[in-house]
Amino acid sequence: MLKLADEQDTISIVEAARRLNVEVNYVYALARSARLDARKSGRQWLVSAKAVAERRERLGASSNISSDDQFLYAGINGSSSVQRFTLPSLLPDIKYSLGADSLFGPQFAVDLGVAPELPHTTAVSRGVSNVSPYAFGGMAIYDDATPSATTAQGHGPLYDSLQWGSDTAIYANNSEVTSFDLYTLVVNSGGVVHS
Repeated sequence: MLKLADEQDTISIVEAARRLNVEVNYVYALARSARLDARKSGRQWLVSAKAVAERRERLGASSNISSDDQFLYAGINGSSSVQRFTLPSLLPDIKYSLGADSLFGPQFAVDLGVAPELPHTTAVSRGVSNVSPYAFGGMAIYDDATPSATTAQGHGPLYDSLQWGSDTAIYANNSEVTSFDLYTLVVNSGGVVHS
């Protein structure tokens, strides 16, 4: 709900999360760490609508918080990378490149997820811009900034969204073409494969 306070538009954390297309926990961490112009009003945090708009320009649509609340991982628009932030300080930690497709150029994070009990391990579904369907980049596992040797290849299965089922299983779906496929992928020490 939009409110007017101190002659500046402020919005609730839930609305900020909706506008940023990220988890409410992420916006709460931004507010508590003073990374968004925020103030507490009763039991509710209010954040600057202008700051939310500025932050949206830098963040990609994909972000996820580790299950131990130690890290926030976010795909960064325009940089073909994922940035890890420490929580609650929201200080930049490691950043890793998602590489490029040999035909279509730099890849971006279509979706990303942190392994349930492994806060240093992420799965990233990679896509390319200006192509339809865009989820051509397949899926890769990263331990901190190190990509695994084996990736689930794209250009066939389209991994538009992903969800860890356990530390060894990922479920993904294709929401770009009318077949709306569901996939199960297996994760091991070598990486991830489509099963």
